Amino acid sequence: MTIRGVRRGKTMLRFVAPPLVASSIFHGQIVGKTARLWCDLGNAAPIDLHLPTLAEAPSSKLTSHVPTNTCAILQSPPLHLHFQQAESFIVLSGEIGTTTTYSRIDTIHTPENTPPSRPHNIPPWGPHRFWPSPNATEDTTIMVWAHPNPTDMEDKMDRLFFQCLLFYVSDISEKKAPLSLLQVMIMQHFSATALIMFPNLWILGPLRWWIPWIFQCICAHIAMWMGYKPLMKKYMSQEEWEDKDVQERVGMRKKEKKDL
Repeated sequence: MTIRGVRRGKTMLRFVAPPLVASSIFHGQIVGKTARLWCDLGNAAPIDLHLPTLAEAPSSKLTSHVPTNTCAILQSPPLHLHFQQAESFIVLSGEIGTTTTYSRIDTIHTPENTPPSRPHNIPPWGPHRFWPSPNATEDTTIMVWAHPNPTDMEDKMDRLFFQCLLFYVSDISEKKAPLSLLQVMIMQHFSATALIMFPNLWILGPLRWWIPWIFQCICAHIAMWMGYKPLMKKYMSQEEWEDKDVQERVGMRKKEKKDL
């Protein structure tokens, strides 16, 4: 998510699982047009991403090439919801905006109103999106995590999900990998996330998320049939890939593919 008003210096977003521990932390830095990401996973080499300045690309256009459930420092996702996990975040410096509920209520979060002692919680099924604050005058640092996060939960947003997603977005930005709608759809689908269309059109009721979800479901099953996976081996260490939980998640998708 680009933080409006920040041209140089450090802008950081950390993905953590409660309790707040360093093992799940991603770091980011924005310097001019380049965003740099790295994570505490034994990989010391950062990844650079070219970003347009706000003068070159208004924030409203920064969402077009980023998956909806990114929640990254690069760009802001459209309105969406998560079926089974809540999201919580705190603001350590600067400020960030959220839009929540079907009424699209905008709120600015700062270290004063969203401190570590009082995280802002977005419940499951709660429509929301993050966006850069137009009034930010300093670097913005937030910490955000998805919960609950039990090991036996299927289709969850955990560290490995964010890890694969962020590195994939990086490769797309650096033109090291093409943007694949099927890859994005399967990663999003198996994080139990759905887009929301026409949020103010209340007469549609649950169709506002159900129609995008069905389209996403079709794309995800096509992706499985073609061999795509919700976790990408190239962005994980061998130890991570061979982890029992990961193998169960990947193996489950293979089984579903055979059942189609």
